[in-house]
Amino acid sequence: NTSENTIIGFHGQTIYHNPYEKISRQLGNGKLLNQLTNKNVVFNFRKNDILNGGQGAPLTPAFHHLISRKNEIRLPVCFLNIGGISNITIVKERENLSKLISKDIGPGNCLIDAWVRENSNKKFDQDGNLASIGIKNEIIFEQAQELYANRNNKKKLSFDVNDFDISLARGLSLEDGVTTLTDFTASIIGEQI
Repeated sequence: NTSENTIIGFHGQTIYHNPYEKISRQLGNGKLLNQLTNKNVVFNFRKNDILNGGQGAPLTPAFHHLISRKNEIRLPVCFLNIGGISNITIVKERENLSKLISKDIGPGNCLIDAWVRENSNKKFDQDGNLASIGIKNEIIFEQAQELYANRNNKKKLSFDVNDFDISLARGLSLEDGVTTLTDFTASIIGEQI
């Protein structure tokens, strides 16, 4: 490809996301990337989606829709994306993009990763090794579910990793905290799907 035919899609790293106040901040500079690479750069995806009435995640639903078409997946289909925050896309019709349903459903890896970073010298639970040896604390697990249910009753449509707090697991060992937060996260994902 020649330079004028090459486009770089640059999402950046989200550091704060609040679509209710129409704010989304990402680290990274699309204009600088354009200068450094001498390529066309498209950026500010979240900000532009929010300004046009979305929740700030315009790429994932379109990508999931494309996957369903390209692979001729039987409809309806639900795609689950587990990042820091978990979100789903439901594709009901191939040709009508307005029928796409896409929404955040709660924590993904954000609680687990934060717990591991705060309680060890590791960044995340590699292959779930820590969670596999811990014991779920039922009391904390139930408290976390109750807190989430109360928050979810507010009909929040979009989440940020800062919406969730690991302090509810304080006092647990590294492994028990990871196990409890992993089971909590999985329970939210299962319930929402």
